[in-house]
Amino acid sequence: PFEQRAAITDDYLAALRELWSGDVASYDGAHARFADVQTAPRPSSTTAIWVGGMVDAGLRRAVRYGDAWHPISFTLDTLTERLERSLADDRAPGEGTLDQIRGDLDALETLGAAYVIFDPFPPRADGHATRLAEIERAAAQIIDLR
Repeated sequence: PFEQRAAITDDYLAALRELWSGDVASYDGAHARFADVQTAPRPSSTTAIWVGGMVDAGLRRAVRYGDAWHPISFTLDTLTERLERSLADDRAPGEGTLDQIRGDLDALETLGAAYVIFDPFPPRADGHATRLAEIERAAAQIIDLR
C-alpha cells in the first residue's frame, strides 16, 4: 500500500543487507520474512545502495541502510539544511557562472559528496523550455569544470 511505502522500503533494505551478509540468511521483519536462505552468489563488497529523496526520511534511510544519498531537485540551501549546514546561495547547484559551479562542487565535496549527479530537469516555474536551451548551449561546447 502506498501509505506504507517508507516502512516497506526500510524493511526491504534491511532484508537485503541481511541477505548480503553471509552464506545463509534469516530475517523477520514487518514486510519481509525468510529463514535459512542460501545467498550465493552475493554481490561484491563494492555493490552500493543509493537512496534517493529530499525529505528527511529519505536522508535517514540513506544513513541507516544506504551507501550513498541522491537528493532530488535540491538547492544548496535545502541540501545544507538537511545536513545541518548553512550556505547563503539559493540558486540550484549547477546554475550560474563556471566559478559558481566550481564553488557548488567544492561545497558538496566538503559536505562529503563523493559523486554528483546534476538533474537536468529540476522543477521550474517556466517549464523545461529554458532548461532545454541551456543544455543545448552546453552541449555545443566542452566545459571543463576542474
